Amino acid sequence: MSKHIYLVIVTAALAGLLYSPVMAQTDSIWIETITANPGGIYSVSMHCRIYQQISGLEVPLISTGQALVFDVITKEGSIIPEEMIIGGIIKNDGNRIRISFIPTFPLNPIEPPGGKLCEIHFHVRPNAIDQMIAMDTLTDTIYSNPLTLAWLRGWAPDGVTQIPLAFGKGQIEVVSGMPCGDANNDGDINVSDAQWVTNFIFVGGEPSALYYLADVNVDDRVNITDVVYLINFVYSGGPEPCAS
Repeated sequence: MSKHIYLVIVTAALAGLLYSPVMAQTDSIWIETITANPGGIYSVSMHCRIYQQISGLEVPLISTGQALVFDVITKEGSIIPEEMIIGGIIKNDGNRIRISFIPTFPLNPIEPPGGKLCEIHFHVRPNAIDQMIAMDTLTDTIYSNPLTLAWLRGWAPDGVTQIPLAFGKGQIEVVSGMPCGDANNDGDINVSDAQWVTNFIFVGGEPSALYYLADVNVDDRVNITDVVYLINFVYSGGPEPCAS
């Protein structure tokens, strides 16, 4: 190899180091696997195992199907520093979410060996019966940007990847539960369910674990339109709950 070619290769390598993000070695990130019921409200934990500091991380998740709806990301039980911000941008009617761990000043990175990153809250639509849903990345990889002063790069639909990290997808097994429309969970669909929804809307209180069973028109909201739907079904022979 000539000296000229050797110098070109060395120069190119040095340029790559100067203009590329500092890459953090990582072992894995994974999501819990749970069993869920149609209409239920749930959450799963995302965990990581790392070997070097990570000052920024982004995970683009997608659910395999339309039955699972992402709701919110929270810090409960998280190891991430107090100053770091968790952002969750929901797309595609709840089918996709971009989870960003954003550094702030002063920089306080995620430290080895890692641990729980965040809690992913979601609900299962009431018309989802006996199926397996995966929380997966768009390209089976995630990416991080450990540069101290860099903003995290925007999320692209094809899952732009800077650093491939081992990823374990979460499996949500949906099994048959109470019937859609049984808002008060008594095993039957009748006017008392319409009364339960009306009471919840106007009086309030904590939603039940199977709160979305009351979402009889399957629009991911429990409101007065569901009451009208139920009354129409019970008294006028209208469409069955979750028929739409």
